[in-house]
Amino acid sequence: MGKIELVSEWQEPGDMEDNAIESGSLGERNWSAFQFTIYIDEGELEYTYQYDLYGPDDIRRVNISETNSELTGESGWGRYEQSVYLNPRSDWPAGEYRAEVTVKDENSGEVSETKSTTFRLE
Repeated sequence: MGKIELVSEWQEPGDMEDNAIESGSLGERNWSAFQFTIYIDEGELEYTYQYDLYGPDDIRRVNISETNSELTGESGWGRYEQSVYLNPRSDWPAGEYRAEVTVKDENSGEVSETKSTTFRLE
């Protein structure tokens, strides 16, 4: 599992590095993106990610689980980027939020260690 960032916007791989921000605004659009390494088996990439966001009060505010698949035409290890749209409500508490991500390789059944990071939402 690579890193997790809060980003101003995300449209394609590479935007995580280009658009990383240290804090976001409650009641406005925010994106989070994460990188991970996965083995592509016979040209097929399939993974499920679990993304949880906990507020400064330790209440889980976002819980997203999604399975994605793609035919790549390649085999071997690859690094990928995935984005998650966050819609933090204006009535959420301001402060430090903790994002946690786990990725499961659906081809091998392997599950990554949970990666976490923190960022501020004001």
